[in-house]
Amino acid sequence: MSRRNYYTTTALVATLALGFPHVALAQDATADPSAQVDPNAQGAAAGTGADAAATADPSAQVDPNAQGAAAGASADAAVTADPSAQVDPNAQGAAAGTDADAAVTADPSAQVETNPQEGVVADASTDAEPTEVTEGTIGTGGVRTSTQEFDTQIDGSAVVAGEETGASAGTTSTADDGMTRFDQALMLGLGAVAVGSLLNDGSEVVANTGDRVVVNRNGQLVVYKDDNALLFREGSNVRTETFADGSTRTFVARADGGQIVTIRDREGRVLRRTQVATDGTEVRLFDDTIEAQAIDASQLANYARADSILFSTADQAALRTALMSETNPDRRFTVRQIRENEEVRNLVAGIDLDTINFATGSSALRQGDVETLRSVGATLEEILSATPGEVFMIEGHTDAVGDAVSNLTLSDRRAETVALALIENFAIAPENLLVQGYGEQFLKVETQEAELANRRATVRRITPLLQHAAAQ
Repeated sequence: MSRRNYYTTTALVATLALGFPHVALAQDATADPSAQVDPNAQGAAAGTGADAAATADPSAQVDPNAQGAAAGASADAAVTADPSAQVDPNAQGAAAGTDADAAVTADPSAQVETNPQEGVVADASTDAEPTEVTEGTIGTGGVRTSTQEFDTQIDGSAVVAGEETGASAGTTSTADDGMTRFDQALMLGLGAVAVGSLLNDGSEVVANTGDRVVVNRNGQLVVYKDDNALLFREGSNVRTETFADGSTRTFVARADGGQIVTIRDREGRVLRRTQVATDGTEVRLFDDTIEAQAIDASQLANYARADSILFSTADQAALRTALMSETNPDRRFTVRQIRENEEVRNLVAGIDLDTINFATGSSALRQGDVETLRSVGATLEEILSATPGEVFMIEGHTDAVGDAVSNLTLSDRRAETVALALIENFAIAPENLLVQGYGEQFLKVETQEAELANRRATVRRITPLLQHAAAQ
């Protein structure tokens, strides 16, 4: 398959169906235009810092991470989405609050933005009072692990009974007769986000796996997912405040009494994420509310490109040296700019995890794969122990076999899986990781054939690129 022009981003599936002001369903869709749904009702913990205030119902159980999705049946993901496929109502992955920030263009010659990216103002980042507050606790079995497949296939069909799946099907919210929030969204019209549906901006829904929705927007592929999924761990108390402008502020309680505060705009884009310690000390991980310079392609060409290394050929000292290398630009970038632009990402070194090669169509790691992550996990753990504000991006990639839609979805799932493995096996806080799939865009081996080396993940330390470093 020839390389395609992609545009990948993350956002709330329920928001895609009902909440996006510019991405509403077209009139011929089956959603009830009068239906109301809280697309960010994923809960979040009350805590001591960053404007948190509310009383939680300790008995409330919510499963914000039952993402669903099993291995595809393609050479790497050669599956064509079935327009009649039904979304698994328990596959909530994309129904929690999300980050719509990750945009990527595969074509190196693609036009780079020339207008400044203004800081986004949202009620959630001010002293405004929320119009709605939801809260709950993630129950046992409410999260997928890195060695489990998702609950749905890449084409959106349910996993065959008896196959290992991600989240526990029995874990639901106690509100509204036990329905998960994804169930409620489906009843209010999310089912209209079926393959073949048209959005008001002309985009066509080309795949829906339950945890991810892919649309074709002017020839570019866009994947919507729950980018906050990594934050939700078993036993976590989760609280979400929704504001009049549609923005949200989410609090996820940590076991040590601290919390993670995430602010999103009305379209679900993550604007800011902050660690709040038990003593009230705050560490700002990133902040896209601060105005950023436009990306000047000619200026980027003047910056030194960092060399990436192969994980299999590097010892732990070499891994640390690569990750801690500094970039030389005299400016900083937003999370969105980093995710959208390959040239920006390449200003920092990447570690290609060439020992992690997923089985054809699979999003799950085998136990042996987890063991091979030992040195990179220990390196990230060491770096974060010294500097808790570091941010790492985990990229997912596929080979060129199969269709672009399936490969994009699969790569995004694989990135999430690697991040989960690091979180599960090392002292790595989930808020320090961002994930992004790039499908078949960046092949290590230029071939259209099945190639194990192209089915990989890459780790980058993007802290030097983030604009908040300059602000602080």
